[in-house]
Amino acid sequence: MKLLKSLAVTYLASAVLAQEQQLSCDLDAALDPNSPCTLEDLSNEMLEQCCLARGFELAQQDGVTFSHAEYVEAAKQCLELEAELNKLLEENPELLAELEAEQAAAAAGGGMPVVEDDVSVGGEIVVEEVVVEEAAEVEVEAAASSTEAPPTEQPEVMDLDVEVEAGANTEGEGLAQASVDAEAQAQAESGAEVEVEVEPSPGNPDKSNLLNPAGLSMSELWSGFKDKVTSDVNMVCDKVIPAPLRGPVKGAVKKAMKVTKSLINTGVKTARRTVMTFIDEKRAQMGAEKEVEVEAGRVGL
Repeated sequence: MKLLKSLAVTYLASAVLAQEQQLSCDLDAALDPNSPCTLEDLSNEMLEQCCLARGFELAQQDGVTFSHAEYVEAAKQCLELEAELNKLLEENPELLAELEAEQAAAAAGGGMPVVEDDVSVGGEIVVEEVVVEEAAEVEVEAAASSTEAPPTEQPEVMDLDVEVEAGANTEGEGLAQASVDAEAQAQAESGAEVEVEVEPSPGNPDKSNLLNPAGLSMSELWSGFKDKVTSDVNMVCDKVIPAPLRGPVKGAVKKAMKVTKSLINTGVKTARRTVMTFIDEKRAQMGAEKEVEVEAGRVGL
């Protein structure tokens, strides 16, 4: 009986001592190699705050609670990631300069990517950006494409979706209509029955093209390509790249997509001009041949 009482007193004393030591220890003391405090001596709230202060968040799940050992392991991982980021910034000072410049531009402009957290890590600043919603970017591009830019020596940047659809609706329909009119006139002169092929209306597109990529419009092909690239980049960034570096990487990919779109626009516009020149020449040639045939018919009469 005396032995049980002695064990109980010893257990209570050790528990009280551990609680007092936990209250007296903080994160700075736990990271100090000369301090007797360790991460195990910190409370769960302190360990979680250790990760939050460095831009990391624990994945909370409904109905699941973490043990103290799991909080300690999470804090160790956060500290290891912090050390890796500091090493990366030390080896690439230009990256730190770019992050600071983007932070200053966001604070001054208001329309730039919003800086969510400025976390001081080892005397250096790690900036985490929130990517602007793509809907806002689409509105800006639509507003820019609606205004006519003054002529400059720089290559013209046009909206690929609007230009390709407009060209297909105007030039393609005009050429098809001219061909139908010429065929109808020839059949009327010969006394044959006129048969006009009915094209599918815009509201009821030909469903056979939905399974054939060659039947898709340029805007549909570009939209599919852009969605695929954006999805792949987001997946890679979320799984591989640390959170503070995801914003700059996604921003660089968006700039590359804009440059690619501009190059495609220039190529499409040049090709369309070449085709229209050829069509005009063919129309003039067909008109001249038609006039010769009419004159020959009159002479025969």
